[in-house]
Amino acid sequence: MNIISQKISKRVIKNQKNIPIAEIDVDYDANWTEKYNVKSVPTMVLLENGEEVRRSVGYKDVNQTNAFING
Repeated sequence: MNIISQKISKRVIKNQKNIPIAEIDVDYDANWTEKYNVKSVPTMVLLENGEEVRRSVGYKDVNQTNAFING
């Protein structure tokens, strides 16, 4: 897990959400980037039951990340 993933995980824990985090390396996981239509980095895709419910593209600070996670 890299620094960005650790920061996101800490934000999720801070919000007491039980949301698993998966980090995809766009240089090595082309199938995932295609599947989720990732065109820019960073991109966060929130899934519910395997379906996309929200997407965020670009850097987000702590408050923006919390707002994204909490909807």
